[in-house]
Amino acid sequence: MELLASRGALNGDDGDDFRGDLEIGHDVEDETTEFVNNLLSKAGESGFPEALMIPLRRIVMDCRDVWRSRLGDNEPARVAPYRVTLKEGSQPIHCNLDVIRRLPAPTPATT
Repeated sequence: MELLASRGALNGDDGDDFRGDLEIGHDVEDETTEFVNNLLSKAGESGFPEALMIPLRRIVMDCRDVWRSRLGDNEPARVAPYRVTLKEGSQPIHCNLDVIRRLPAPTPATT
């Protein structure tokens, strides 16, 4: 069962770019704040204008609930769902490297 859940990657090479395993559980407010503060420090070290650092900090801290340090059953991040709107007269296609196939025309959403 473990082999199936890990897709055969028991040696630690699970094919993603993360070092180690992601932590599961609830976010801890202090850890999230520390993470956001580290991001802001790196922005300053990378040349972000000092005059804009205070407004940036206010914006980022007001929206810090979009950051996650752990995956769990906590409340979802307050981010608007991504919506794709096709331009008038465009044809939707599915592109997969070597294969391009036409998709059926989108149907209007019923609410």
